[in-house]
Amino acid sequence: MDVFSQLERGNTKLTVAGKIMTTQHVQAVLDAGVDFVALGRAGILHHDWPRKYASQESFESINTPVSRAHLAAEGLGPRFIEYMSTWAGFVEERTN
Repeated sequence: MDVFSQLERGNTKLTVAGKIMTTQHVQAVLDAGVDFVALGRAGILHHDWPRKYASQESFESINTPVSRAHLAAEGLGPRFIEYMSTWAGFVEERTN
């Protein structure tokens, strides 16, 4: 990341993504000279992650695996939850 943030970019903005799950990590990325932080997993786990970042200095995302009910409560539909269950360790295994 340091290599890219130190390049002459003109008007081009630099965005970073990849397992950014805490407010401290976001701040470290921004402090390194990045213009934008893109959220993937954190945004899936918390639909309001940016609000939590703005209001809670030490917010950390919930640990995975999470329940299907948690994902549904965050606004994910059944098909997307099913897809997310193919990601190792992201969704709790179903028990009979």
